[in-house]
Amino acid sequence: MNVKTGSKITISWILSGTQPKSTFALGIKNVQTLTLNTINADLNLNSKSEDWAVDVETGSYYLYIEDQQLRNLTNSSIFPVVKSDSSDQTQASTIDIGGFKISIVTFTIAVVIVLLICVISIACIACNVCRPNCVCSNIRCCC
Repeated sequence: MNVKTGSKITISWILSGTQPKSTFALGIKNVQTLTLNTINADLNLNSKSEDWAVDVETGSYYLYIEDQQLRNLTNSSIFPVVKSDSSDQTQASTIDIGGFKISIVTFTIAVVIVLLICVISIACIACNVCRPNCVCSNIRCCC
């Protein structure tokens, strides 16, 4: 998985076991420089996700969640952050609808299809007003 500088990503996690009553922080650590950057200093673990605009330099990183009372870190695996290509419009953007994460492009296509179905349905209703026994097919008004 390559994460691009300047992109927007959704970071998600799974909770298991008894959750401590501590405060938590979400951050990212550069493996080479050991630099820590805080993404959210007051993380709500129950949200199970956090949106983030990637604002770190290129390099190898891991994400961490820190129990701020015990100073324990839980780390992700290491991943690269690469330079964004200005001609590359691909982003890791997602929308959460009813618990399902889908890409912006998929959502846009679905909305266009729904609107097209509505236009066809309205055309068929208009045909049936003029011709009550009309069967609408392929957007043409019947019989």
